[in-house]
Amino acid sequence: MKTFCHADYILGCPSNWTDSTTVILKGKPHSNFCPNVTITRQELKTPLPVNDFAAEQLRTLQDTLVDQKYERLNEGTFPLNKTDGYFCLHQFAMPDEDWMVKQLQVYAVMERHGIILTASDSDTHFNESETLFYAMFQKFEWAE
Repeated sequence: MKTFCHADYILGCPSNWTDSTTVILKGKPHSNFCPNVTITRQELKTPLPVNDFAAEQLRTLQDTLVDQKYERLNEGTFPLNKTDGYFCLHQFAMPDEDWMVKQLQVYAVMERHGIILTASDSDTHFNESETLFYAMFQKFEWAE
């Protein structure tokens, strides 16, 4: 049995289980949305360069959001604390709503582990949260 530690708790789990954690941190709501950061961890079949990992994830996201006016606004390299990352800034329409969500996604890879950091806010409030999102992501590092 191995020890799984997160935030303020520890849990035992079988040593052959993989960590597929999803963590959601959210801020205070404004109008119709809470700014939030989602951290998703994925086990990779084989080690991948971060650009390839990002491309796979973005293809899936684009296919999923095809009917929601998905649009990539900017993308490229994103230096993280002690590793290379890749970012994509994109937006899409909320289903049955007349407003957009804007997201900054940053991808990182260590061996066979992929991390996706996703910062989301409504398009009308994203600029207010953007500096905070970048500051949060700059603190990212792989635990030793």
